[in-house]
Amino acid sequence: MTASEFSAAGLDKLTTEELAALNTWLRERGASRPATGRTAPADDRTGFRDGPDGSGVTSRIKGSFHGWSGSTRFVLENGQVWQQAESGSLRAAGEDSPLVRIEPAFMGSWRLQVEGYNQRVRVKRIE
Repeated sequence: MTASEFSAAGLDKLTTEELAALNTWLRERGASRPATGRTAPADDRTGFRDGPDGSGVTSRIKGSFHGWSGSTRFVLENGQVWQQAESGSLRAAGEDSPLVRIEPAFMGSWRLQVEGYNQRVRVKRIE
């Protein structure tokens, strides 16, 4: 959102506390609607070193999902790109746009799980 859009929406009139509450609400509700195909905001730093640890990311994989092996890249419908950060593999039947959940894990790492599969893989955000 640009500064003029921010002002036009009246958000410049909110107190610091009200703005923080709105940002929390948007983060939580925005992540709960993965099927919209919306792109991630340009300032979304979730998953990067300087980003918020947050409660994770819920979105869909863009296109077909065939599993992972080695250094698989996961392009999400929200505009984020994550890459496999540990060895291991999973074979999948080629589902179209499955739902994924990426959650914070130990020592700043992240784990990705695809709906319908019990296996998780450590990932890092690259875009």
